[in-house]
Amino acid sequence: MKSLFDNELRIVITDSGLGGLSVMAELEKELRTRNHFGNIRLIFFNSLAASDFGYNSISTKEKKVEVFNSSLYSIENMFNPHLILIACNTLSVVYEDTDFKKRTDTEVLGIIDLGIELIEEKLNENGNSNILLLGTPTTINSNSYKNKLIKKVISESKIINQSCPLLESEIQINPKSNKVKLMTENFLKEALSQSEYLSDKVITSLCCTHYGYSEEIIRKSAEEIFNKEIEIVNPNTKMVEETLQRLKLITKDFSNITSEVFSQVLLKDEEIKSLSEIIYQDSPQVSQALQNYLFEKNLFDFTRV
Repeated sequence: MKSLFDNELRIVITDSGLGGLSVMAELEKELRTRNHFGNIRLIFFNSLAASDFGYNSISTKEKKVEVFNSSLYSIENMFNPHLILIACNTLSVVYEDTDFKKRTDTEVLGIIDLGIELIEEKLNENGNSNILLLGTPTTINSNSYKNKLIKKVISESKIINQSCPLLESEIQINPKSNKVKLMTENFLKEALSQSEYLSDKVITSLCCTHYGYSEEIIRKSAEEIFNKEIEIVNPNTKMVEETLQRLKLITKDFSNITSEVFSQVLLKDEEIKSLSEIIYQDSPQVSQALQNYLFEKNLFDFTRV
């Protein structure tokens, strides 16, 4: 990790939407209970280029990489962070092919391997469980989770890979809406129809940071549709734990924690209202930062073609 010459630790949390704010809120909550080195600056950077140009709507892998690469270089140039948390499964997939990954000396933590660790822990408790992977088209179609699990000698027949197009967008508008519930039920029915066999337990991995906002809807719907014991796995918490572990060696005296939110996409009032209310339970500070987010049109460059 970079040296703390200016007595300030800067952590950037980035996502292709606002799901990663839940990671930021939980991290701020945990940091409040610990002693710290000087000032800690938490920065949320929305890597969504435009409201009508989401990563899952971009047709080519190369263009997704190009857009996120631009965002990452802007993050580095603007903030010179000590740590970047990619609190997004979609962007964790895309990151692997970026030029930024090859060139940066900034420490970067993605979320997918943390999700795999959590699934492994649950499988150690019950090795016969099915694994249901719920995520965006980019995450699921990349087979990142599935292939990593197979490499761990987990039978492919136990794994159910379910893409949930646009679910994250609806969750961002209102995580508890009837539309989110109906979409979730439809995706779970699709997942059930493709399963080769079912054990008594289904480990359900939320492979999108947005899904945690609707965890109870997902849990209850899965219990009804699968008629099995459902255990939810949320990698968001694991990311916070791993971050705290990495920071442990540099903690000293408490000074100050600040939180900021940056976006070049204008956020909808209903998104801000619904998510800030949920986030407030963990972190009033991050909730306030979302309500007072900094809208800047040209945070990073991108082209549509």
